[in-house]
Amino acid sequence: MPEFSSRFWADFGANHEKQALNYTEFVKNYLPTARRVAREIFECERGAFYPIVYFDGTSKDSCDSYVGRSLYLPAIHAQNCWWHYQYFQDPDFLKNQAYPVMRECALFYVELLAKNAPGDYILWPTVPAETTGWTKNFEFNKNCIEDIANVK
Repeated sequence: MPEFSSRFWADFGANHEKQALNYTEFVKNYLPTARRVAREIFECERGAFYPIVYFDGTSKDSCDSYVGRSLYLPAIHAQNCWWHYQYFQDPDFLKNQAYPVMRECALFYVELLAKNAPGDYILWPTVPAETTGWTKNFEFNKNCIEDIANVK
């Protein structure tokens, strides 16, 4: 099952933002669920985590699969909202749709990192694209390239 934002990557990269209008609407409307997932799955009081989602009209999310817990997923949604704003330059969209999503995604990472010891900025547990799930002692389930690049 592909992650929802991946269906729109070509639209952003090919400068065809109009084809992704329903994407940004979905991301904004999913924000309450993303906040709940951050609280329930990652025990973060603030922020939003966008897991892989089902497309069958239900409100189910998929954090039970290893891919569904990849930490870069919220950053991708925030980035796509920013690209949407850059394309259309609509201040109302930025204020009412993009900024709330970008803010909550950033707060998720702040909260997640705050759970670490002071000075420890390790992003974990996560699943990098080059592994097939959880590795022994989580050896390769921290500070994945996708996570660092997208969070930055």
